Amino acid sequence: MDLIDRLSDSELFQNLDREDLAAIAALAHEHHVVPGTILCRQADIVTTYFVSDSGQALVRRVHDRGFSRPVGVVREGDTFGTTSLML
Repeated sequence: MDLIDRLSDSELFQNLDREDLAAIAALAHEHHVVPGTILCRQADIVTTYFVSDSGQALVRRVHDRGFSRPVGVVREGDTFGTTSLML
């Protein structure tokens, strides 16, 4: 599936036409990430909206005492980072 199709499947961009989606896709940068790479950390201010094309990423939550636990998985086709995109 191409990036325009992935974007059109996301809740954030689902109401845009293909021309607008193509303009957004033109701003994207593709990254191949090796297993174990940290994409972002909780409470970091980042400027990235992530679109997963393949593979999986574990989402962890760090509690006030520093304990980390898994809270979800990002899978193929999932997106995250909407708040970062808006900032």
